[in-house]
Amino acid sequence: MRPGDVVVIVYQDRTGKFTKRRIRIISVSEQHIRAYCFSRHQVRKFLVERIFAIQRVRSA
Repeated sequence: MRPGDVVVIVYQDRTGKFTKRRIRIISVSEQHIRAYCFSRHQVRKFLVERIFAIQRVRSA
């Protein structure tokens, strides 16, 4: 994964709820992915440890 890639993730939020999100990656670190979330229409930070699946939709 690299900045600009569009991916779909299965993510568990802090309350334990699982959601499927389509995101455009802005930056990646060991602990977080900062990305534009298409469902929330805003930039969000996702904890890597809460991502259970990831699939690339489009490369940058």
